[in-house]
Amino acid sequence: MEDHSLLSAALVGYQWQAAKLTQAITGIQARLKGRKIPPAVDGTQPARKKHHVTAAGRRAIREAQLKRWAAAKKATKKNAPKAAPAKKRKLSAEQRTTLIERLKNARAARAAKRTHHMSAAGRARIAEAQRKRWAAAKKASR
Repeated sequence: MEDHSLLSAALVGYQWQAAKLTQAITGIQARLKGRKIPPAVDGTQPARKKHHVTAAGRRAIREAQLKRWAAAKKATKKNAPKAAPAKKRKLSAEQRTTLIERLKNARAARAAKRTHHMSAAGRARIAEAQRKRWAAAKKASR
């Protein structure tokens, strides 16, 4: 069986050493102010300061990027062959009339497909069913 007084004395000694080490670590960190500190033994990383770019720095970056874009655009314009303009199709009066007529027919056919008309009998059936639903709902709410 272990001696409790011996263990408690050892615990007090180790706690005193831990406090002394903590003081030494904080003293060293204070002396290192602002310098890069290596990661601690337990794996924690000290907090890093955020770096901010000034307005002048952003302006310089922007101007440099614009120069790069302009150079790239200029290089592509020099190497790109000029496309020949597409020739317009010339239609005779008869061809033009035929084309217009066909377009009218095609549009009319598409419009006819899109419209769905309901018969009067179908509308009456739906109205009667709705009246029954409303009556049932009214009766249930009383």
